[in-house]
Amino acid sequence: MDKAHILVVDDDVGMLSIFEAMLKDDYLVTLVEDGGAALNLISRGLKPDLILLDVFMPDVDGFTMCEELQSDSKINDIPIIFISGNTSSENEVKALELGAVDYITKPFHLSVVDHRIRTQLELLSHRNRLKELVTKRTEELTSSLAEVKNKENYLKGLINLAPIGIGLLKNGEITQTNEALIELTGYSQSDLVGMAFESFYSQHATYLKDFEKIDVMFAERKMAFLEAQLIKKCGTVTHFSLRFSPLDYARSDSEIIFTVMDITESKKYEAELEARFDKRTQELRMSNELLQLEIHERKCSENALIQSEIALEKQRAVLEESNVALKVLIRDADHERRKFEERIALNLQELVDPYLDKIKKSKIDERQRNYLSIIDENLKTIVSPLVKASISLCMKLTPAEIQIVSLIKQGKSSKEIADLLYLSQRTIDKHRSNIRKKIGIANSKVNLRSVLVSELSPVGAN
Repeated sequence: MDKAHILVVDDDVGMLSIFEAMLKDDYLVTLVEDGGAALNLISRGLKPDLILLDVFMPDVDGFTMCEELQSDSKINDIPIIFISGNTSSENEVKALELGAVDYITKPFHLSVVDHRIRTQLELLSHRNRLKELVTKRTEELTSSLAEVKNKENYLKGLINLAPIGIGLLKNGEITQTNEALIELTGYSQSDLVGMAFESFYSQHATYLKDFEKIDVMFAERKMAFLEAQLIKKCGTVTHFSLRFSPLDYARSDSEIIFTVMDITESKKYEAELEARFDKRTQELRMSNELLQLEIHERKCSENALIQSEIALEKQRAVLEESNVALKVLIRDADHERRKFEERIALNLQELVDPYLDKIKKSKIDERQRNYLSIIDENLKTIVSPLVKASISLCMKLTPAEIQIVSLIKQGKSSKEIADLLYLSQRTIDKHRSNIRKKIGIANSKVNLRSVLVSELSPVGAN
């Protein structure tokens, strides 16, 4: 058996993918993203068995496309099911008035859509078969009335085998019915034949309103579709899906073939789906509120953490600054300590050692020499830790140079130093030159005394 061909027209690529996945196993599927392209395909010979049509699309919308299709007698029998996210009843009524067989709103349940598609294809199949049989029956009327009667009986048999209620109306009264219609309504064959269709309605006004719509559809040569609550023989009010189509649009008194399908379970299922959807929506709303609360709490925690990090960063910066200042203080203190030690060592070498040496060379008795030796050893013991840390400059100078450095710092000129040490001025100048080399200012115009005073001042000197 050939697969039915379904044309899906929707500008939403995501929806096209959903329908393709849902339908591709059971049907031949053609996907089109706008109404203009779909009409172009149909004009070139494409005739699908059913069209799933979106309402709102750019260029050519669903309503315009539906009107174009219904205006062409060759293709106006293609069932059209509208799929729309707009739940407005006006749009649904408009779609049905334009000739659509169904109107499904988003969000929808795939199984419901599949059920409605299968129902429409079954109705289309039955309708096509009926049309074929009616056409064949009409053609055979010219050959034999008996054959026509046989075909009519054959048609009635097919109708009786149909899974949906089927009947004929003439002037508002039922003239023929099948077994399915008898089973659906609870009336017998004799009850239904000759019964006014209005008898199924609880209110006359509702009946008139529905059949006014049907007349409008017939005037536009369109199949009429509606859903109605009809009364069964037992008095139960049941939801039915109804289709009406005249056997001959050209004749005002033509018999009308109608189909009846019980959609009570579908309605209940839709109601259950809506209830589940509302419940799920409420659950999602509550979950979203809890999530928003959790997000807010997390943001508060994050802000508190950020503030703590900022405070810690500030403390770290303060500690780093304090650490830098402490290092500077330690460095300065260490520098001052070394300078202090150097001054003590230098003072010893400049101010004490030369005179101790002179005393040792002078005429003193043995006892005085011993005392002098003890004093010398004690002084060395006292300053030995400081002497180890003294500057290397003092270690480089000879005793004579150290004595000259001391006199230079006292402001003595080379001539005065030569007179004091019983040396020639030339010798003193040579010592001064050696001193400048040792302290690194040999080729500089820097004053020797100022350098010696600033770097090698005695303890307590500025």
